[in-house]
Amino acid sequence: MKVTLFKADLDKAILILSRISTKEKELLTSCICFQKSGEDKIKVSSSNSRIFVQFEIPAIFEDAYEEDSSNGFTIEMKRFVKWFENIHSRDFSFILDKEKLSVKAKSSKGSLSFSSFSPDQFFDWDRYLEGLKDSATINTTKLRSVLTLLNKFSKENSKDPKFSLLESKSGVMYSTNTVLVSRCYVQELKNSKFKVHTKEVGNICTYLSIFEDKECNIQESDNTFGIFCENSTLVFSSVLHNFPDFPDKSTKEDDFFFVAPKVDILGAINYLESAASEDDVIKFTFLPSEDVEKHNVVKIGIPSYTGEDIFQEVPVVDNSEGKFDFANTYSKDNFLAVVALSHSNLRVGFNKIGASMSYLKYTFKSNSLDFTIYQQSKS
Repeated sequence: MKVTLFKADLDKAILILSRISTKEKELLTSCICFQKSGEDKIKVSSSNSRIFVQFEIPAIFEDAYEEDSSNGFTIEMKRFVKWFENIHSRDFSFILDKEKLSVKAKSSKGSLSFSSFSPDQFFDWDRYLEGLKDSATINTTKLRSVLTLLNKFSKENSKDPKFSLLESKSGVMYSTNTVLVSRCYVQELKNSKFKVHTKEVGNICTYLSIFEDKECNIQESDNTFGIFCENSTLVFSSVLHNFPDFPDKSTKEDDFFFVAPKVDILGAINYLESAASEDDVIKFTFLPSEDVEKHNVVKIGIPSYTGEDIFQEVPVVDNSEGKFDFANTYSKDNFLAVVALSHSNLRVGFNKIGASMSYLKYTFKSNSLDFTIYQQSKS
């Protein structure tokens, strides 16, 4: 079997193909796999125990195709990537020697030979596609933006795995790091139960980045999810556990809120941190101005290294009426993580939980998407 491929058809695909392959030698999951698909196409794939990616690209076959084991070959991924990155020809070819289980790779730089697993050992990934049903069609850039942002507020937690995932419920995608709970309404996912482990989000986003601003189709079954875009497929196993149930208070009117410029909030906190202790604590007090021509302010406080609290005042651009003291303290690091994502102004809502606890509710836009993040008080 001899096949000629074009470098441009693999330039972007190799980003995700190489990322998901394993590092263990002598395993098929450490290889890039090539399988003939019809008379002028070849399927290029890689996988590990959790995720599988495949691209179908044009190919020129010079030998008559026979229905036997010579319809595919493998090359160790690490070696293939190093070879691929250092050839500069427009096209290249592979010649399979099925007797020696080796592949000769020819380019403008010459020929090199690589060992190949027997094609009989290829994973039967087609069985994972059986039973998949359409659940959503969504723009690739939008889905990547949602997953990327929500994954910033997730946490891999082996002791309590329900916290280690992103999950869609009735068109709302959720994530949590046990301190913050994040949500984003995604209308396209209203009929989908899309669910992914946090450790796979990076792989999926790399895949989606190859198809910037394209439409992709999501299919799912009880055990598997598939993302299909143009000439490619990404399939991953479903997470067995479910996202924790909690009351979604996104429609509840805040007990109190203020809106302040991001730049002023960051400036105040950065100034205070020059003399701050190592404690991950922040508190807020709202002070209405008695002068109608002046801005109302929110006073931000953090503990100093000498033990007393230090404060900075930040002007607000909108707020509820009346003075309000945020009696509880919150995680400063988590607050800053949210502030960093807001574009200009950040809306902070204060909400009581019983007599002694409370939570902050942040609402902001990112890439035209509406996000809501909840942060529970520390005391």
